[in-house]
Amino acid sequence: FEYTDFFSRSVKVHQADTLDFNFQGFHILGIAKSEAFAKSQQPLATPDKDDPPSVASGKPKISLNPVVFFFGSGCGWTAPCDYTGGNDLKISGQPQGSDWNVTINAGPGTYTYFCYIHPGMRGTVKVVEADESTTSQVQNDAVSQQQFLKEKAQAERAEKAADVVRYSGGEPGDRTYFVKVGISAADNHVAIDEVFPNGVKDPSKQLNLVAGDRVAYSWPDGHNVHSVTFPPDAVPPFGFDCNAGFTPAPPGPPPCAETGEPPELIADPGNAPSGTELTAPATVVDSGDRLGKDFNLPTTIRWAVTTGDGTAPGSYHYNCNIHDWMRGTLNVVAGSDSGGDRAHT
Repeated sequence: FEYTDFFSRSVKVHQADTLDFNFQGFHILGIAKSEAFAKSQQPLATPDKDDPPSVASGKPKISLNPVVFFFGSGCGWTAPCDYTGGNDLKISGQPQGSDWNVTINAGPGTYTYFCYIHPGMRGTVKVVEADESTTSQVQNDAVSQQQFLKEKAQAERAEKAADVVRYSGGEPGDRTYFVKVGISAADNHVAIDEVFPNGVKDPSKQLNLVAGDRVAYSWPDGHNVHSVTFPPDAVPPFGFDCNAGFTPAPPGPPPCAETGEPPELIADPGNAPSGTELTAPATVVDSGDRLGKDFNLPTTIRWAVTTGDGTAPGSYHYNCNIHDWMRGTLNVVAGSDSGGDRAHT
């Protein structure tokens, strides 16, 4: 479970007080007069309309903003950021430690803190007059504990409900199995980063296929990003859009730039359109990074692989190249036995 939330979602402070954001997971934080204002000034990503679309999704590739994704405002890690309100915007960039500190030097009013990479993860800081009371750490901790327990219970129920093998069609060789790539719970405050059905936790829920079977993947979590990449870790989640196409991002300087343009960081666009036939376990078949609908960027949240006469028997392992512990296996077997009774939908 990824708790895509602030604990807690609202605090009251005096001017010159400091907020200490303690990171428990991967987040990129911003603080501004509103989330909409912040994203209008520095969006996380934009559609790449200058180059051909992704062959996997048919949609524009996704260009990532290095100011947000890497550099941030350059403060908060070794010395606090100074947030002054108005049109000021402070961004953490990628975490450089466990705590990001922002001193609130804005006048009385309400301001927004949020996570760039988990839509819906937001809270408010209210600056009150000097004679008004503020949120104590004890109060914040008590609210946070109740908030956490409620979210955990909701996520556990959602996880159990999702972990069911489902298919349509009749006989082996004519079936479509349905796989969910991550789900959310608690009003998008928990991202459940698993593949459902989860054949890793329960091997009896691995999918056993014969030639002609199909696996339809969907991305129901609107506030997260996942891929389906055969074999696991075959393609990194981010790279550069070079003239020759997607180039994985290595350590060090960018390896290329498009002619007349600065280096362009993009999300993995994938290499396989929906309906690609699996051929061998070591052959790369990649959906690319699929963004949830809440990012408001061009994407598709459905993709499929098929099996046929050209599919060699074997175990086809895959994972999400962003959350590499999210793993699944398709077992392609010879003959007509696809492995037991399943819930039919």
